[in-house]
Amino acid sequence: MDKTLKVLLIKKDVRNFDLAKHLNVDPSKVSKIVNGWIEPDDILKNQIAAYLGVPAESIWGSIED
Repeated sequence: MDKTLKVLLIKKDVRNFDLAKHLNVDPSKVSKIVNGWIEPDDILKNQIAAYLGVPAESIWGSIED
């Protein structure tokens, strides 16, 4: 992932805190994902993409279900 996730969050006016609350994860984990420090598992990738209304592949490339 390049900066695609960060750009999507800005375009859709979604704060890391709001995404973390929706995913029921710690906001620091979302920050690490957004900044590329950690790679989320495929389930979390799909949940993030669904929340943003885009296919997961458009953020992370090919993923497994």
